[in-house]
Amino acid sequence: MRFWRNVAHVIQEADVVIEVVDARMPKMARNVEAEKLIQRSGKELIIAFNKSDLVSDSFKRKIANRLKVRHYFVSALKGEGIPRLRTDLQKMSKKSEFPRLRVGFIGYPNMGKSAVINALSRRAKAKVAKKSGTTRGIQWISTSNLKILDSPGVIPNDEWDEIKLGLIGAKDMQKLKDVEKVALAIIDKFISGNLRALEDFYKLDDMRGKENWEIFEEIGRAKKLLRKKGEIDDKRTSFRIVQDWQYGKLKL
Repeated sequence: MRFWRNVAHVIQEADVVIEVVDARMPKMARNVEAEKLIQRSGKELIIAFNKSDLVSDSFKRKIANRLKVRHYFVSALKGEGIPRLRTDLQKMSKKSEFPRLRVGFIGYPNMGKSAVINALSRRAKAKVAKKSGTTRGIQWISTSNLKILDSPGVIPNDEWDEIKLGLIGAKDMQKLKDVEKVALAIIDKFISGNLRALEDFYKLDDMRGKENWEIFEEIGRAKKLLRKKGEIDDKRTSFRIVQDWQYGKLKL
């Protein structure tokens, strides 16, 4: 229930609600039920696809073609798309009945909400870390034109699918019960989307036609993640793949 209490509080307090989503996982990282609540409330929903520097322009176009709500492709790390989002929010602020437009943020853990907020406000007030769960409580951050509400990323009780949480980075890899399944799911993303990018990153030979576990083993060999007898160290290889994905080193 904590997730829904946070969402309800943000909707009540904000004029506009921004959902921060990992651009690499546009469907999986969105919370459709939360979006419906926002739209039923009459408040405007904006989707900010963060980490957009990790996806190709063609991938962005596919996302955009399916959307009917206002959206932005941003990279809090590199500042891409942030000026446009800030300018549009400032324009909306001029039409607001309040001195500052009240902008609420929601999203799963590790989507980069706090990083987007800091980039928008040009201040490092919201805590940022690579591990999920950094924001501990709801906090207001004020700028000259905006009043921003940052809320903790909380996972609904009915969405504890470990593979999903590992893929979107909502659960720290050290806490995953089966990190190998998550690593294989990441490889599947590249098999169906951009295998060449995976091959280039890990300096692999042509992997077309290979199964995910075969590619997994090739990555282990390429990175010399081996046991004493030369066998692949499954745990270390799994952690390496998941870490490269969650830390934004692997690009689709």
